[in-house]
Amino acid sequence: MDLPPLPDGRSGKGDRFWPRVKVGVRDECWPWTGPLHSGYGQVVFHRTPMCAHAMAFLLAYGRIEVGWHVHHTCENKSCCNPLHLEMLDPATHNLRHNPPQLCPHGTLGIGRCQACDTERQRRTRAAMAPEQRDEYRRRDRERKRRVRDAR
Repeated sequence: MDLPPLPDGRSGKGDRFWPRVKVGVRDECWPWTGPLHSGYGQVVFHRTPMCAHAMAFLLAYGRIEVGWHVHHTCENKSCCNPLHLEMLDPATHNLRHNPPQLCPHGTLGIGRCQACDTERQRRTRAAMAPEQRDEYRRRDRERKRRVRDAR
């Protein structure tokens, strides 16, 4: 099996790494065939365990900035194709995996707008037993009276 073409034309490095990658065509995912941990390929480099996709990036591009992450653009955890990998700062990497969510009313963050809050309270009251609902309503009337009297 030939070594995959590396972006800077180097070869010979990673001669123990690339045979464990199922190299396909240029645009396809190249899955790691060695040991996996939570879906990610695992290798040992200088007695330090690391992810196989990070090693593929290191072999292809030469370095990984300290504190930065190697991200799969294909979202395939075992892929080692250097063309499917990019280096991201932790904040950007986190946003890629956890994009901000909007509530049904368009407010950033689930359940943070007044309409969501009112809806949640209505569902909670509807699920209460009749005695609990009466007690809730009595306390709510008292609270509103105290607020009104304080003005």
